[in-house]
Amino acid sequence: MPYKDKDKQRKYQAEWLRANRNAFIESRGGCCEKCKSVDRLEIDHIDGSLKTMNPTRIWSRAPEIRAKELANCQVLCYRCHKQKTIEEREIDNPHGVYAKYKDGCRCTECRAANAERSRVARARRKNDK
Repeated sequence: MPYKDKDKQRKYQAEWLRANRNAFIESRGGCCEKCKSVDRLEIDHIDGSLKTMNPTRIWSRAPEIRAKELANCQVLCYRCHKQKTIEEREIDNPHGVYAKYKDGCRCTECRAANAERSRVARARRKNDK
C-alpha cells in the first residue's frame, strides 16, 4: 500500500535504491576493483556495447533483470572510471575528428576537423536561405 505522505515515500524509495546499490558494491569487495580505493565508488559497464540501460536505472529493476545487467558491470572509483572512459574515447575518437575536438583536444588535426565541420555547416545554412 502506498504511503499517503509523499516525502516518506520518496525517502523510503531512496533508501531502498541505495541499499540495492550498496549490496552490489559490497558483493564485489566494497572497493575499486583496480586501485582498491573506497572513495566515490561508481558502477561501470565493462563492455559498453552490452549496456542495455543507464546504471542509475538498474537499482529499481526486478532482481533478475538487475542481475543480468550487473553481470557486465564492475565497481570503480571516480578516478579509475574517468581514466577508463578517457582510454575508451581515445580508441573511438582518434585525433583529426570533430568528436575529439568536442572532447577538448585542440591539436592541429582536431582543430582542422572542427574548422571543416564549421565550413560545411555555414555552406549548408547559406544554401538553405
